[in-house]
Amino acid sequence: MIFKLAGETQIEGAWDLDDETVFLGIGDIQIDLSQARIASAYPRLTVLCGVGEVEIKLPPDVPVLVNGMTALGEREVLGRHDEGLFVGSTIQDMADIDPDDPAVLIITATCLVGEVEVERLRYAPRPDSMT
Repeated sequence: MIFKLAGETQIEGAWDLDDETVFLGIGDIQIDLSQARIASAYPRLTVLCGVGEVEIKLPPDVPVLVNGMTALGEREVLGRHDEGLFVGSTIQDMADIDPDDPAVLIITATCLVGEVEVERLRYAPRPDSMT
């Protein structure tokens, strides 16, 4: 778990993603999953922000289920844009799922006041040892 009251939180590079929670009271959270190693069949990433901005970048080939809400602000999740009061959504994008390795990343991204953006990168270098 990553817990911070204020500031900026940035997670990137090669790291093992199984179940991770990131909390930030006030500020910006940037998470780049393009080189993350998926460590289980249904890894969970939970991101909670009080006031600020949440930005999550997904690799092009990992199936994902994204849900969450924003009490006041904007959400841009995999091309779907919503804004206003109490905006929530659940979006599933299975990309190119491999039947031999059906891992699905489950993301919950919530920001009370601010913006949530989840986008899939077109290309992300992924070492052979990563799934």
